[in-house]
Order: sequence, then C-alpha cells, then structure tokens
Amino acid sequence: MAGVANGESEVLAAAVEALTNDGPLQATPVRLTRQARTASEAVVDSARGAAVATSTATQRSDLSKKGTGLALLNKYIVNALKAVTAGQSSSKHYHYVLAQVSSSNARTRIKFINALSTCVSSFGEEHLDLVRTVCALPMSGDADMFRSYANFLINLVSANTRFLPPILAALIRNLKPSDELSANELKLIRARVHEVLQAVLALVPTAPTVLQGVLMRAFPHPMASLLKQTVYVQNLLDIARYSPMCRNGIVASIVDHVIKLDAMTAIARPILLDRMEDGEYDSGDDESGDDESGDDEHDEQDEHGGAALPGTAPAAPADDDGEHGRAITTTSMLTTMITTTTTTTTTLILR
Repeated sequence: MAGVANGESEVLAAAVEALTNDGPLQATPVRLTRQARTASEAVVDSARGAAVATSTATQRSDLSKKGTGLALLNKYIVNALKAVTAGQSSSKHYHYVLAQVSSSNARTRIKFINALSTCVSSFGEEHLDLVRTVCALPMSGDADMFRSYANFLINLVSANTRFLPPILAALIRNLKPSDELSANELKLIRARVHEVLQAVLALVPTAPTVLQGVLMRAFPHPMASLLKQTVYVQNLLDIARYSPMCRNGIVASIVDHVIKLDAMTAIARPILLDRMEDGEYDSGDDESGDDESGDDEHDEQDEHGGAALPGTAPAAPADDDGEHGRAITTTSMLTTMITTTTTTTTTLILR
C-alpha cells in the first residue's frame, strides 16, 4: 500500500460517529392512547410486548453500530501505522492517533488505547513515539483508564519483545516519589506498577533479564534524598518477593549501591571535617534540594539501552558544603536501612 487510502477520513468520521453513540441503552417507550389505557388487560399486555420488542430491536441496532465503529477505528489505526512503516512519518492520520491517545478527554483516550491493543502486531520500532506517549500517561487515573493502559502494554510486549526495555523503564520511573502526588496516589500507582510488572514477568520469558538491567540503571543518584533511596529499595524488595529470577540480581545491585554510597562518604567526610576545623562550614546552612541530574541521566539511559545520550556526560555530584554534609547524613542512615532490608531479602531467598 503506497499510502493511506483516500477514504480514511470518511472511515474515521464514521467510526467516531458510531463510537460516540455508546451511552446506556434505553428502552424505546411506547405511548399508549387514552383508549388503550382503558382497554382490556389483553390489550395492555399486547402493548407491553410491543414495547419489549421495540427495546430489544433498539439495543441490537446500537450494539451493531458500536461494533461497526470499533472495527472502522481499528482499521483506521492499522492503516495509520502502516503509513509510518512505509516511510510516511509525517502522516496526518498517524499524528491524529498520537493526539487522541493523549487527549484530555478520558473516554477518547480509552477508546483509542483499546483499539491500539488489538493492533499490536502492526507495531514496529518506527512507532516508538506512540508507545512512549501511552507510557507517559498518568497511572493514577480511574480504573477503566488503567485497565486499558495495562492491557495495551501487556499485549504489546507479548507480541513484540523489542518494546520491553522502554516499557519496563517507563513502569519503573513511575515508582519514584513525586511531590506533585499525594500519598494515596503514590500508593495506588505503586500497586498498579507492580500489577503490570507481575503480568509482564509471567508472560514474557526474557522479561526478568531485561528488568534487572533496567533496575540497576534506575537506581537513584547517590546524592539523591534519603526518601528516594528508601522508596526505591522498598520497591526492589517487592519485586524480589514475586520474581524469584530477579532476586539474586536485586540483592547484588543493592550491595553495589551501598558500596558506592560508602565510597562517597569516605571522600566527603575528610573534606567536610577539614572545613569545619577551619571554620568554613556552618552546620546551619540550608541544605540544597535533591540533585535530580542523576535521575535524569538514568532516565536517558533507560530509553537508549543503557548508553548515555550523545553529547552528554555523566552527572557529577555538586562539590559544595551542603552536599558533603548531606552525603554523610544520608549515607550513614541509608547504609543501615539497606543492610537491614538486604538481610530480609536474603532470608526470603533461603526459605
């Protein structure tokens, strides 16, 4: 097919028109005349039977229209995907699908994501931007939205494992705490991420191996806050509990992270002590916020197979007094926490 068929705009219009007629099915009322209301019981029964028959016919008609609309929408999406595969990356139909997937209208997003779930066999590397658009959707939405989101991701990695790294990386990023979300939202997102992860690990044989690499690269930067370090390790332990194949790798990655933290502490402590002796360090100084450069670096690595983006350099911890002071406090507390949790995981493995 050289391009998208000329009649696709009409196909989409018909599909959207049919899909918008998806409200609750209502029975068609039968208006009885005054004479009918005063007629015999037999006439009333006959009218009721006619009402039921009319309602049933209306429901069948609505269901037929809905089925037709879904089929047309699926066809439209498949043709849009094929257009990009054929080299038409600027296809207006493909960009229309992208826009609808990220639409502010929840019902529209659900319809298009559900349709995408039936078209996963048509996805290729050239559609990675569409996959990333879906992965970027918030996981704190209502249950219907999450179910559509989860079904699409699970169906996609089952049909095409090349999308495992970016999808797993996106899921793990959702486990990082955010000041913009409430505690209840973070708890909901965490439960949903682990639900999808368990399904993917159960369906895709290579998923545990890929996931271990993603988890190692997603570790918070050593200079990140204690909250980020703690939350991430807790999530690693959750994964270790339901994924035996990842347990050894998780324990090893935690130990490796502790070593990095200890190394940073060893470097920071003598510098800080010297400055304190010289009166250059004021313990009341305002501690700077979290260094997000490490998180951004890891996010970029996840999207590019673990390699840093061209032209970028690994983030280096800021060399100031506040950062050194925080390094000592954070690493000492975190080392104790990780030692305890690692012991718990080891006990779990030996059971």
